Amino acid sequence: MLRLAAFPIPLESVLESLLMVELPLFPLNTVLFPTAPLTLHIFEERYKEMVSRCIAEDIPFGVVLIREGQEVGSPALPFEVGTTAQIVSVEKLLQGRMNLIAVGRERFRLLDTSHARPYLVGRVEFAPHVTGERLSMLDAAGSVRRLFTDYLGLVAKLMDAELNTKALPDDAPSLAYTVAATLQVDNDVKQQWPNADSIQAMLQSQADLLPKELARLKLLAQVEHERKRDDDDSRMGSFSKN
Repeated sequence: MLRLAAFPIPLESVLESLLMVELPLFPLNTVLFPTAPLTLHIFEERYKEMVSRCIAEDIPFGVVLIREGQEVGSPALPFEVGTTAQIVSVEKLLQGRMNLIAVGRERFRLLDTSHARPYLVGRVEFAPHVTGERLSMLDAAGSVRRLFTDYLGLVAKLMDAELNTKALPDDAPSLAYTVAATLQVDNDVKQQWPNADSIQAMLQSQADLLPKELARLKLLAQVEHERKRDDDDSRMGSFSKN
């Protein structure tokens, strides 16, 4: 009987191979976070093929922010850290086009890419955020919750709408992801949060950024208030002339 020699395989190598997978990639001008929804209209042939594969094999695709290039046309160069997107709903349209809804799931790090298929494929390793130092994380979460509640209040005022701030998540990771997905900041700012190694680092970064965003919104609210006041004065002036 043929007996294979037993070569010990380091546990680290086994775990590494389990964490590394091949993943279809969708470079976008969007930073996706775990638990966040994503809506897409699929019309390019390469992405029709990619989405069809994801549906048939029940696998996610990876969303990565574009570093260089465009969403449509020639392949774009992506950032190295992204989030998987699990398709939850598909509306099929004429000519194979699709509207789909997906949800962000797992953070990953891109190791290398391949153009063997019409769409970009990456070899990735899953890299969930660690929590960080617990007390510092909880302290940062408290600051972020207070600041973000004020932020949402100003947004509601500018939109003349009501926002339910009581629905903010209780746990620190969900709060960090909710704030990251909701804040209206540039993508290069948002990308720092997937790049962060821990939830604590994400929350601390948000706690540092939110006062600046609050100041910006307060200025916008003041400008909008003065514009409305000028409009009211103008209307009252026209009435007095009549």
